[in-house]
Amino acid sequence: MWGLTEHLLAAAVDALNIANWQRANAGKKSPSPRPKPIPRPGVKTEEKRFGQGAIPIRDFNSWWENG
Repeated sequence: MWGLTEHLLAAAVDALNIANWQRANAGKKSPSPRPKPIPRPGVKTEEKRFGQGAIPIRDFNSWWENG
């Protein structure tokens, strides 16, 4: 497992990567992908996904009205 020093170093590197990414993409219409953070031991990095896609408007209206 990582100690405090390793976590702080990884946070600093992540911050520098984001700052460089922001400067490199300033004013671009289609920026490059955001850099991924350094993986930390013991921390799962899964993207949260909600649903399977768009639903028909009639289904949405029924859901909205019935709460």
